[in-house]
Amino acid sequence: MKFNLALYADTALAAVCAFIFIFTLVRYYTFNIAASLCAAVLCAVAAGTGAYFYIRHRQSKKLLYGKEAEEKNKLAMHLCLLPFDKACLLIISATGGVKKGKRIECENCVLFPVFKAEPCDMDDIMPALRCKSGGKDKIIVCNYITDGARKLAANCAASVWECADLYRKLKKQNKLPETYLYAEPAKVKLLKRIKLRFSRKLCLPAFWSGAALMFMSWFTFYPVYYIVSGALLLALCAAAAVFGQSKEI
Repeated sequence: MKFNLALYADTALAAVCAFIFIFTLVRYYTFNIAASLCAAVLCAVAAGTGAYFYIRHRQSKKLLYGKEAEEKNKLAMHLCLLPFDKACLLIISATGGVKKGKRIECENCVLFPVFKAEPCDMDDIMPALRCKSGGKDKIIVCNYITDGARKLAANCAASVWECADLYRKLKKQNKLPETYLYAEPAKVKLLKRIKLRFSRKLCLPAFWSGAALMFMSWFTFYPVYYIVSGALLLALCAAAAVFGQSKEI
């Protein structure tokens, strides 16, 4: 299992913020360090626990959607790379029917597979629209389709299944491919990802945040924390200005 750095870092940040705020507040009104520490620790634990479960739930939901979107993209490319006959077999496994020439005939509908890496346009679906369906529903199965082609299909009483629709049907039937004919892009290393995100766009936010903290240090009972934090942000601003990428990739 991967170490979820973002989850633990955000949880720790929430706990630390709660600790500092409560400790400062209680210390200001009571001048009792022991009471301030107890209250701050309890609030930090409560805030950290709440943040942990909330962030984990949000990450899990995002991860699920991300995995599905990634699988749909893989399936779309897989269908483009497959020979036409094998792509038809994959559709048949989810819908039933029999392949006849360039189409698949089911009990109540006729499917016309048109798989391309780019969205299908009106010219791509025209051969399917010209074909007779024998009174059955006509369905164009493709990866993606343009708005114009979708409107044309609707005007000709034909339905459209895009890759997302086919993905749901294959998943429901447990017929998704075990492997995809598509090479995964190489994962970007952590240091390179940090470098790519380290752009000059950080300059202004870091500068104003650092300057604000430095200014606020004149009006607080604990100026050292503001001075240290402000200095770090100003150093980040200077580093981004000197070493940062000219634009974020």
